[in-house]
Amino acid sequence: MDEIQYRDTYHSVNERRCHFEKAINARVCTCRHMQRFNLADREGVGCTQPEAHQNCADWLRALRRASCFALSQPNPVDILPHRLEAKVQAGGLLGLAKLIDSTARVEDIAGLLNQATDRYGNVSDIPMPDIVTAVTEYEPRPRKKR
Repeated sequence: MDEIQYRDTYHSVNERRCHFEKAINARVCTCRHMQRFNLADREGVGCTQPEAHQNCADWLRALRRASCFALSQPNPVDILPHRLEAKVQAGGLLGLAKLIDSTARVEDIAGLLNQATDRYGNVSDIPMPDIVTAVTEYEPRPRKKR
């Protein structure tokens, strides 16, 4: 299966792609709204809840904006290279979990974001310095040697 055909099939199978798919597939976190599926030899993750999907989009946008300088990106961007995106997703969620309840585990992304907005009122009001530190400190697992 070529990559273009794979992407087209992926988008037809997965209506609402999880914004934290890389972190979920890396087994860093889970979410009560996630729906896993396999396509060819790859795993995908979709979201079953439109409101939670939007909350995750807002949080990821804020994370990218706050982390761009620390990741040596000149401007906030919507598309990052895979490794940087994995750092933003996983490191950002781990940093938020540590900020909210001083644990480094994320059992439910949607629940964690709900706790954060209950405490701070809005995604833009969440204090980002400690979270950006967690983003820069997070190291995705190394590539397998072939």
